[in-house]
Amino acid sequence: MGPVWKLVSGKHQCDRCGREVERVPAVGRVVDFVFRPEEVYCWECYDYIKPLVDTVAPVSDDPYQPVTRPAIP
Repeated sequence: MGPVWKLVSGKHQCDRCGREVERVPAVGRVVDFVFRPEEVYCWECYDYIKPLVDTVAPVSDDPYQPVTRPAIP
């Protein structure tokens, strides 16, 4: 699946300014129904890049995740 935004909990370090914060927005991918963050931002940096969100996480060319295992065993 393509890039998605999600609020992640726990202590993370902002990829832009390096500040350590909790419960922050992150952009990443969903793999096997699990969100894997690629970039994490503090709220100040997110407000700065908010107009550029589409360039940070553009719409995916392939919006569907390929099946890696059957849903029903």
